[in-house]
Formats: sequence, structure tokens, C-alpha cells
Amino acid sequence: PPPPPKVPEIFMGAIEWWSGLFQYSSNTTLLFWVFNQSIGTWLVVILLLQLHTNKNSQALSSLTFAYSSWAIFGMVPISLASIFHDGRKFKSALTFQNIAVPVIMLVIYGIFYLSSNGSDSSRSVFLLQKLEDYVYYALFIFLEFGLFFIIMGKTAAKYNFYYVVLIELLLLPCSQLADTSFIMRGSIPALFILMTFVIKFLLESTNRTRKIILAVALIIGAVTPQLEINRSAGLTLVKTLKGKHYEIIRESELSIGKMNNLTDGMIKFFARQYLIFDYEHSTFYKYLAK
Repeated sequence: PPPPPKVPEIFMGAIEWWSGLFQYSSNTTLLFWVFNQSIGTWLVVILLLQLHTNKNSQALSSLTFAYSSWAIFGMVPISLASIFHDGRKFKSALTFQNIAVPVIMLVIYGIFYLSSNGSDSSRSVFLLQKLEDYVYYALFIFLEFGLFFIIMGKTAAKYNFYYVVLIELLLLPCSQLADTSFIMRGSIPALFILMTFVIKFLLESTNRTRKIILAVALIIGAVTPQLEINRSAGLTLVKTLKGKHYEIIRESELSIGKMNNLTDGMIKFFARQYLIFDYEHSTFYKYLAK
């Protein structure tokens, strides 16, 4: 049979890797690729933003550990900053649940994540090595989030978590811990809060010119999530409807037990990330799971 019609790559490309070094994933991209890490983290952030006391703030934030071992890196500074919001005192955060829950989460999930084949952080590197890297870094922070801060100006500086979000987003691209997931997933909490800044500014600001510029920037930025949607539609619907001899999904069956013997680089990458080889000898299995 004839090959299925091609959908132009320009409409389905993954442009979020344009810098070549780092990536901040849009909310839509996160839903496509790591919904299991992002949705839970978003819910924790939403609840944290609604709290008016410190009674449960640290206990709530620590739940992020159950969803993502990377997002917790971005959540910790935000959680600690929440202690001092609205004139709150540090002493008010010293509740039983704020101490016990984070310790329990750290012990149980910490041991679990350390059992993973992808827990080795020995490959941690400082990414900005050459002048070219600094140029890409400057362009990255300007285009990915800096423009939003510039457009909102001093108004956004009044929003809760403004400075911690800004500092996080500036620092995360500088280093890579184990792999690029540290940057892409560690930024989930800060980027979500930045989204609330933008929404708040559009709803509350009286500066019509800045709101129009911000809206235009959002429309341009929407190209990225649109490409994610296009790729999904293109690979599942367009090719299938126009090339009726082809299946929507083609997958080969694979036993998890054979993952160790695979030579394909991509499958090995996912195996390292998500599987625990020789799990019977892991601390988590011997002392907790078993």
C-alpha cells in the first residue's frame, strides 16, 4: 500500500528544545508527557496558595514528593517562603503535621527514589561553560519567562511568591542534576505560579497597554502547546483518516524482564528512569515493600 500522507514537520515539531541546553515545558506539554507529575504538583500548589495560616503548609507541600522527585526541588523554596507571607511567624509553622508529614514522605519516598536506576546524580554539571551557553541562557530566560515579568513590571512584584519564583526560574537552567528532568520538572511549581501572576495581571491591572502586549505575548507563546496538540492529532487522526491502510497505534509487545538486554538507546533511557533492576536487593523492597 502507498505510504500515509505526510504532515509537515513544521506543524508538529518539538520547538521547546530550541536552546539545545535546557527546556521549560508549557502546561500543555506537561499534560502530554508527564501528567502524572504535573497534575498532582499543580493541585498542591493551588492548595498552598489558598492557605491563610502556616498550620499545614509544610505538610501539604511535602506531598509533592509522592508525585515527582524533581518537582520537589522547586517546591521546597516556595514552601519555605510561604511561612513568612502576610506577616506570619516562623513559630506558627512548627506544628506536629508540618514536621511529621515531611519526615515520613522523605523517608519513604526518599528510599524508594534512591532505589531507582535513575537516582544517580554523579553526572550533575554546571551547564554554562562557554560564551555561547551564556548567550543562549540570556535568550532563554528572556523568551521563556523574562518577557512576562518585564511586561507586568512592578505590579507583579506585589504578588505572593514573586521573588522566589523569579529566582528559581533564573537559577534552574544553570545546572543539570542527573538529567534534563531536573530543569523541566523542577520548574513545574514556579511556572504554574507564574501562570497565576499572568492571569491576575490580566484580570486586575488597569494598564490597558501592558495587558494588550501581554495578551499578544501569550498568543505567540501558544504556538508551543498548539504544536503538541497538532502532533497528537497528526499522528493519530490525520494519517489514519487519509491513509486507511495504517493503524492508529503501532506498538511491539515487550516484557519488562527483558529491558536489561535492550540495545535501543531510548528504551534504555526510560528503563533507567522508571525501572528498578534487581529490586529484591533494594532497601525499599527489603525493609518497606516486603
